[in-house]
Amino acid sequence: MFRRTDANDSAAAAAAAARASLIETVTAVVLSVAGLMASWASHQGAMWNGMQTVHFGRANFERGAASRARFEGDMVRAVQIDLFSDWIEAKSRGNETLAQFYRTRMPENFQAPFEAWLATRPLDDPKAPPTPFAMKGYTPPGFAEAERAEREAETQFALGEEASRTSYSYNRAGVVLATAMFFGGIGQVFRQISVRFTLAAVAIVTWLIGLQLLLAIPTMSLGQFSLSNPLGSPPAIAPRR
Repeated sequence: MFRRTDANDSAAAAAAAARASLIETVTAVVLSVAGLMASWASHQGAMWNGMQTVHFGRANFERGAASRARFEGDMVRAVQIDLFSDWIEAKSRGNETLAQFYRTRMPENFQAPFEAWLATRPLDDPKAPPTPFAMKGYTPPGFAEAERAEREAETQFALGEEASRTSYSYNRAGVVLATAMFFGGIGQVFRQISVRFTLAAVAIVTWLIGLQLLLAIPTMSLGQFSLSNPLGSPPAIAPRR
């Protein structure tokens, strides 16, 4: 009878040792994989955070470019208005020589709408547009460049917000994986098999949640990060005539 009891105790001890060994092995694997995944999440989060900075910087640059384009355009428009006013004054005085002088010195981007306006015979036809600035072919100087820069600024800002959300998603996944490592590590402190098994199960479930989060987030390679030219200067704007 004592031999049977001893045999049963030995079998139970062997089974408990096997379960403990299995739990230790599984926990070690979870800790190792979760650690690698947490490092990957941190790396990706840092790159996406860098991309956020790049896109927001480019958005600010384009907004500044739009402001400069409008400011310079306003100055060019002021010159156009002054020359047109001088031409009107010379024309009203009958000084054709001076009027022709002003006409030939109209800015290049104002010549076409001015000539088109003259073709409508505004001095004779009351239905003609009042000034060249009311012609359909007239575009305020700097307007097109400012519109382009503002659209690009909106695009870059949207990309920056998307990069920010992606970086946050990686940080959140990293926290979940760190939690899995916590449960897996603290489980090694306890001697009770049931407690160790419960904590190992929690660690595995938490790790699987972290894995699911990572699989749902877009990744970025070092090549893609380099192609974004984060340390480069924004493209220069071609000077306007």
